[in-house]
Amino acid sequence: MLPAGSVVSLYLALVVPLVLPLAMALRTAIKIEKRLRRGPMIIKSPSLAVALRYTAMNMIYAFCKKTFRFWQLMGLHVVPNHYYIPIPDTRYLHNEIWERKSSLPGIDINELQQLELLSKFTQRHKDEYEQIPKSEINIPHQYYINNKSFSSVDGEILYCMIRYFKPKRIIEIGSGNSTLLSAQAILKNQVEGH
Repeated sequence: MLPAGSVVSLYLALVVPLVLPLAMALRTAIKIEKRLRRGPMIIKSPSLAVALRYTAMNMIYAFCKKTFRFWQLMGLHVVPNHYYIPIPDTRYLHNEIWERKSSLPGIDINELQQLELLSKFTQRHKDEYEQIPKSEINIPHQYYINNKSFSSVDGEILYCMIRYFKPKRIIEIGSGNSTLLSAQAILKNQVEGH
């Protein structure tokens, strides 16, 4: 087995020749697209520039997806810039945001009350949420913890919030695992007469 440094060197020797042209093609396509917005150019078709950008982006995304595990082993996480990803695009952030500590105006973290509430959740509902299946079972519409979209911690907290506060109305945006779990907590509340 090669030492980690050799693996990285070998990998980069193979990867850079593949990724660099893709990145340059993407950069060129974006420049063409921006230039087309300002007025006529030799290439008069904005759809060509969009197609170039789209193709380069897809190739880079496919490469990152296929090599994700390798980068993860190296301690790096490659994630796309997308509004679904909570990690901001740091190219658009000013350096001073990292240098000053926010007072979080208008937000009361209320740490002691949060910890107290978590303690109540555990005392009252731990036996219930520990009964939630960890993996998929052959019961239709049954929430299980190790799903890919709404898993552990978030799931248990939602379940406990519904069981503890017993809301009369819940507005659920989505229709996946959080809905299945909410329904289970609501049914348990109904059994208890709430």
